[in-house]
Amino acid sequence: MKESRLDILTQMQAAVYAVDKDTTLTYLNPAAEKISGYSQREALGKKCWQIFGDEHYNCRQRCPAVGTWQADD
Repeated sequence: MKESRLDILTQMQAAVYAVDKDTTLTYLNPAAEKISGYSQREALGKKCWQIFGDEHYNCRQRCPAVGTWQADD
């Protein structure tokens, strides 16, 4: 039986989320929903720092994903 990638991500115990280059959330699996306290419906379309950021780790300035994209430019 072949599972789709989305099925695998949905069943994972680890939190997985995806963002676009504007850091807008495009996907959250159930584990990410549990950790964030937001449902996928509530979180999609918001900036990842609005859902996962906190005042102690200013992810808008030190986002590892954005750093990766900037390195590619």
